[in-house]
Amino acid sequence: MSKRLIIVDVSNFIFRAFFAVRGMNAPDGTPTNAVHGVLMMMKKLLADYQPTHLLLARDTAGGSFRNELYDEYKANRTEPPDDLKPQFGLISEALEKLRMPSISNDRYEADDIIGSAVTQWKESFDEILIASGDKDLMQFVGGNIKMLDTMKNKIYGPDEVFEKMGVRPDQIVD
Repeated sequence: MSKRLIIVDVSNFIFRAFFAVRGMNAPDGTPTNAVHGVLMMMKKLLADYQPTHLLLARDTAGGSFRNELYDEYKANRTEPPDDLKPQFGLISEALEKLRMPSISNDRYEADDIIGSAVTQWKESFDEILIASGDKDLMQFVGGNIKMLDTMKNKIYGPDEVFEKMGVRPDQIVD
């Protein structure tokens, strides 16, 4: 049996779910559209791609070492929408209750974790799929490592990266 690892960029899933599913609230008025969307995306991902291994890479609220090196890092990024903020904790709690293995670190972003994991584990799996819409992660595509865009249900190998981006994965800037 072949070993397939899927590494999920949870932040990417959260924002995609938030904007794709609108107008859901708990009885107390707490917004739940992103919670529902992430859980449905995870359910579909597991059913469609049936990984033997799974890892959720998560960002933290604390920033990363880049903020210490460069004050202006992501300075132009806007705050998450008010309706999304209370859902971060709910999503974390739901994923923990489902016992989905996850990793986060206050000094590193999910992208850093994903890059480290695919680099270190590429020899340990027959296939590694990075589940994200973040084009920066396409730099890791090659060999048994591919990108999976769950919104388009498309897997990107080197040829598909070139078709989409106009450059090879090794030409994408870190």
